[in-house]
Amino acid sequence: MRKYSLKCHNGSNYFDSVISMVASHGRVELTFDAESIHIVVEDYYPFLALTQLRLQLEPMGIKILCNGSRLDVYPSSAVIIGFKAYRLEKGMIGSKDNLCYIFDPTEDLSKIATVAEQWDYWIKWRQDVFYH
Repeated sequence: MRKYSLKCHNGSNYFDSVISMVASHGRVELTFDAESIHIVVEDYYPFLALTQLRLQLEPMGIKILCNGSRLDVYPSSAVIIGFKAYRLEKGMIGSKDNLCYIFDPTEDLSKIATVAEQWDYWIKWRQDVFYH
């Protein structure tokens, strides 16, 4: 079991959380614990499990301050099976230098996005890189 201590923000205050991860039988289970919140999600890939967790926290106004929640971070099909994703730079194809661990903390709340905002940014990035 891996544990990640991460800050969260609820729209007005920062608070501490712990995300515990267990991987077995080709699935990843994430358990989120903070204050009185306890959420368990499961998926085949860590990034998608984190996305599911974020989707459950968003209606509560909660954002997790980790790389996997950043507007400009998204995995490719080649790295989605692991714990890394690319920091996307406009007009640039992802490279090894742009890989980051999705559960590493980030301090900059302004870089944290909703799941929908992150998806939209990725779509626009793909269009800029591959179709222009």
